[in-house]
Amino acid sequence: YVCVIGMPRHFCFFDRDDSERTIKQALKELGIDPKEIPPRAILARISKAKSDGMNAAAFAEKYGRESFRARTTREVWRRYEETLKAEKALDFDDLISLPVKLLSEHDEVRAIVQERFQYIHIDEYQDTNRLQGELATLLAGSRKNLFVVGDIDQTIYTWRGATIDNLLEFESAYPDAKTIVLEHNYRSSKNIVDAANQIIEKNTNRKEKRS
Repeated sequence: YVCVIGMPRHFCFFDRDDSERTIKQALKELGIDPKEIPPRAILARISKAKSDGMNAAAFAEKYGRESFRARTTREVWRRYEETLKAEKALDFDDLISLPVKLLSEHDEVRAIVQERFQYIHIDEYQDTNRLQGELATLLAGSRKNLFVVGDIDQTIYTWRGATIDNLLEFESAYPDAKTIVLEHNYRSSKNIVDAANQIIEKNTNRKEKRS
């Protein structure tokens, strides 16, 4: 299916080190000291934008003129994508964004994939981002055989684009879903659990987990 979206069957993969190295080179080409704007920071912003479903052009249109760092991100991203294309490579975020694009735009491919994966189980659902939630919906299709496990009080990857909304809105997105609450804690004593619950229950954007 990668051929459908313009990638060869045997593509390369950029890990974080590869991506940061490419971004560092792009900064140097722009005459910007990587110590002034760390490549990791640029990569984080690109990754967050991709997780929100944006490509380089959309980012440039929306944020590309806001500040020096935003303008730098815009130019670095353009060069970064050129390198990925030249190397016939994908990065971590492409592994989510391109399947979403593929399944959204190609009905025949989506039907084949949905037939192949009729039951889907996703763990740590509170740490999924918007695009991952969209991918889950595309895979589940009309069968909606989607089983997710998550803890609304345990999200730790918001810095990477994760949103608790995927879990909070799951029941409204799947009104026939059955919710199973696991209340027994095998790791901590009752006193610790009670103290933690007294603090956590003050959060407003959550659902009660105890029956």
